[in-house]
Amino acid sequence: MEAALWHESHVVYNILFSLAEETICLNKEKQAEMKSLFAWFEAALQVQPDKHGNTGVEALTGKTLLKNHDAQKSPRCADGGTSA
Repeated sequence: MEAALWHESHVVYNILFSLAEETICLNKEKQAEMKSLFAWFEAALQVQPDKHGNTGVEALTGKTLLKNHDAQKSPRCADGGTSA
């Protein structure tokens, strides 16, 4: 009985560990995509430095909305982005 319980807890641990690794990997991919998107914004919008000397996305009004956007929280992606 004790061995079965240990085995089950070990399986759960392995699943959680795998999920944590996948979450970290996906977060790194998301950060790289956001960096690429911001670079595209800067080039497409020809962002100029603001009066404080901020450049790129930092010079944009509303940059906090861009930086904090999370598609998971968007109403059209409420299911995690699986619907069109």
